Amino acid sequence: MAEHFYGENLSLHTSNGGGELFIECLLVFAELGADAPEHAQVLSFLKSRVERGYGWRFFELDPLPESLSSEPALRFLIDTVACLAESLVSEHIPESLRSSFSNRNFQLKWAAFAFQFHGLLRDAAEFDVPAPKLAFRDSKDERVCRLVYLKNHLYHASKFNNLTKQVELFSEIIELEKKGVPSKPIWLLFSDKAAILLKMDDTNETINALREGASNAEGEVRQELEDEADLLELEMIEKRESESRNKW
Repeated sequence: MAEHFYGENLSLHTSNGGGELFIECLLVFAELGADAPEHAQVLSFLKSRVERGYGWRFFELDPLPESLSSEPALRFLIDTVACLAESLVSEHIPESLRSSFSNRNFQLKWAAFAFQFHGLLRDAAEFDVPAPKLAFRDSKDERVCRLVYLKNHLYHASKFNNLTKQVELFSEIIELEKKGVPSKPIWLLFSDKAAILLKMDDTNETINALREGASNAEGEVRQELEDEADLLELEMIEKRESESRNKW
């Protein structure tokens, strides 16, 4: 059972171990900044989550848990999450967490998780909160973090069958993947995008995605994608001709 932290329009999902690590990270940063009664309330809430078993550390933000419902408490948690994201990006990680974040890609992955969770909290707040300003050391780090963030959103859009959002996210993911060593073949991303477009009955864009995929593939894969695009194009032409004849 995975951990899911639910907001109004989005959720953050992690593995069981990931949920445990996430709450423990928040506890470390909360303990560094706690200096008011409302802060102690947040600490108590987070500690109670750590003590729960796998699959039960998650919590919903719509509505907010009672411990986070006051503005000072929620603002403190929001600031804590921002500190976590900024610390991971800048590599200024507390000693107690360094063994968990020795790998740079892992740091950036969790910075993306923290940034997304910050967004869930901002959505839940009835007051204005700016997004954290993450100072990436280079464009490569920013790309890695952004890809994790987008793929988390793609998971959510897929789970709730939001086809339009999936297409938008695939487009952005493909552009970012092209700028470095892709985590999966570019042709496969275009093929996945084409499958979503086909569900939307957008034949023209499906054909375009398949041809884009073919241009990024070789050998049999390239030919298969081109053949699939050709078949769809032929079916589209035949459908138009049939509709035209029926008008008369």
